[in-house]
Amino acid sequence: MKLTKEQASLNRRQIIATAAQSFQERGVDAVCLNEIMKMAGFTHGGFYNHFASKDDLVAEAFAQAFAPAVKDAAEISKCDKDFTRAIEGYLSTEHRDDPAHGCPTASLLCDAVRQNKAARKAYATGIESIIESFAGRMTGSKKEKRQAAINILASMIGAVLLSRGVGDADEKLSREILAAARSKICIKKAAKKT
Repeated sequence: MKLTKEQASLNRRQIIATAAQSFQERGVDAVCLNEIMKMAGFTHGGFYNHFASKDDLVAEAFAQAFAPAVKDAAEISKCDKDFTRAIEGYLSTEHRDDPAHGCPTASLLCDAVRQNKAARKAYATGIESIIESFAGRMTGSKKEKRQAAINILASMIGAVLLSRGVGDADEKLSREILAAARSKICIKKAAKKT
C-alpha cells in the first residue's frame, strides 16, 4: 500500500521528533537508527525513504529541538516577570534532571561539537535566535545588549552542564551550582534593566 504525501510527511515529522527527544536524553552516538525507527513506530527499512543518512536526521532533529525553545525565548523576553521565571526554571533541578524534555541549549551542546556542519548550523541558528530574544530585554548599545545576552545564556548553559556533570555524585554541589547561577544571573538581569 502506497503512502500519501501527507502521511509520508507525518511519518517523517514523527521520526524527527522521536530522534530529537532521544538525542536530548541520551546523546546522538548513544541512539541507533533501529531504536529511533522502532520508538517512532516504524521499521528500520523505511528510514532511507525519509533521510539520506543519520547525519541528515541529526541536523533536522537539532532544528526541531530548538523550535519550541526559540519560540519560548521570544515570548518570555517580552516581560520581566516571565524572563526571571524562565531563568529560574532553566536553572532548576527539574530541568537538570530531564534533558529529554528540557531546553536543547544544554542537552545538545556536547553532541553539537561532534556533529557535521549542518547539525552545528542548526544548533548555532537556535542559539543565535535565543541571544537575539534575550538582547531585547537588555539596555545599552546594541553591542552591550548582545554581550549581556550572550553572558546570561552562556552562564545558564554552563551552570546546567556543571550541575548535570556532578549530578548524583554530589547532589549538594549540583544544587549549589544552580542556586549560585540563579542568584547571579537574576541580579545581572535586574541591573541591566534599571
